[in-house]
Amino acid sequence: MVDQMHPFPRVAVGDAVIFVDQTRPVAVVRGPGLPDHPVSWPELDIGIISPEISLLSAPDAAWVVYAGCADEIGPTALGPHGIQDITAVRIGADGSVGHVGANRSRVLGATRHGLWTAPFEVLPIDESYSGGELPEGWAAPMALEVHMPTQATRRVEFDRQVESVGDEEAGTSFLVQPSPPVAHRDSDGFCFEYRRATLVLPVGAELPARVRFRDFVPQGWGELVEDRWEDEPSASSADPEDIDLDGIPGTRWNRAAPTAAQELAAVHGITGQFANMEAYWRDANGESFPIADGVSDARVDVEGQWPQTRVRISFRHPYYPGGRLRRSIRVFDEAGRIMIHEYAGIHLMEDLDTNDLPDIGEEHGSVLEI
Repeated sequence: MVDQMHPFPRVAVGDAVIFVDQTRPVAVVRGPGLPDHPVSWPELDIGIISPEISLLSAPDAAWVVYAGCADEIGPTALGPHGIQDITAVRIGADGSVGHVGANRSRVLGATRHGLWTAPFEVLPIDESYSGGELPEGWAAPMALEVHMPTQATRRVEFDRQVESVGDEEAGTSFLVQPSPPVAHRDSDGFCFEYRRATLVLPVGAELPARVRFRDFVPQGWGELVEDRWEDEPSASSADPEDIDLDGIPGTRWNRAAPTAAQELAAVHGITGQFANMEAYWRDANGESFPIADGVSDARVDVEGQWPQTRVRISFRHPYYPGGRLRRSIRVFDEAGRIMIHEYAGIHLMEDLDTNDLPDIGEEHGSVLEI
């Protein structure tokens, strides 16, 4: 029986290539002239919340990052503004596997030094700063942590805010904000311009305990860079390599163990968003409106037991006057962890408002799954 891997885009590490499955705890390391070497980590505890999964590359390894939260249930379980519990697996070109963790942090990148994280901080914004010179010694300090399996976590203090870290040919680069956001007033109030500059620690240099922006850029703001948005590998950018995992042990997660109360909270986190679909909105006069124009006769049903539980939302709508529209939402992932659907109601509203719906010919038994 074929057990097909669904890998992220491959990561090249030296002469090796590493394939990592997008959801399962397994990777395959392929070296030149060598048989494929599978590695897995099914017993790794990444909590009861189904995490966001991303893949980072470093010169010596691939890093699989699981970002979620181990102890909160509800619409904000992944935290505001990227506050997350991080568990990351490092896969070396030699097939070695290790893991690290960081609580209430965000990931900045991976380099030959390890995985870089920073605690989330909300800095006050000075609405009076218009972009001029800053006082001597001005700083917006930030503490970065560098994680490597089996090694003590290292700490690097910056006197500027750091947005990302990565390795390039010249060395390790840090994308920093050299000044506070520049305030611009317009008719709607304030908007803010964020300056960004790159500092490079040369190849071979020791990782310092402290980094001062003015040691790299004595005057001005350095060579400013434009905003850059890098897409994380996703299912839409899967690697086409055909890899069969049949017979390889440990390719599926050990089951999570949410309590009965947590299971119930997970279900309520979804059903609560659809409790009043026909009176979802209310204006200043107290008049109520449905979640989207035309929604009527709405029902919310819960079907199946953990981990196969699904919430099914069905209703009548002018798009399909001869039957019902239905959306099914899975509550738990394959390992029994709780899936967070924070904006399920908003997503349904947007799909109905934009008619982003399947063809009516796809209905079955007078029900059109949307």
